[in-house]
Amino acid sequence: MGLQDKFKEAVQAVAEIDFEASTSKQDAVPYWDWTNALEGGDQSSLSRAISADIGSLGLEFTRLSQISGDPKFFSAVQRISDIFAAQQDRTALPGLWPVFFDAQLCDFASGTELSIGALADSLYEYLPKMHILLGGLRPEYEQMD
Repeated sequence: MGLQDKFKEAVQAVAEIDFEASTSKQDAVPYWDWTNALEGGDQSSLSRAISADIGSLGLEFTRLSQISGDPKFFSAVQRISDIFAAQQDRTALPGLWPVFFDAQLCDFASGTELSIGALADSLYEYLPKMHILLGGLRPEYEQMD
């Protein structure tokens, strides 16, 4: 099986996931439990999630939407990005998000450990990449940068 065949197989497997049923609008799932998803189970979020994990998913799922032509992947992560944007100025140091936060409650503002280094760097690194990837069509990525 060539690389293109493997890609098509992976896209097909992901296309069968119902993102609306797998996650509620009240939580952010930082790790995708593939086994549970294939068995039809729900995904679960963490009460202590790492900001870099959530930030990384945005770029990956956005690109998957672009390549596959299916907007559901982008839609799933954009809901979380909208919450990040809304809460950015309500953190202990406005402009920076905490390293750890409660993904079950989508509370990205209450944590007190702040960093732009380890455990947080991917979140900040992917914001300008998202702005470029989306051709500037979503201004929040430039504003959060």
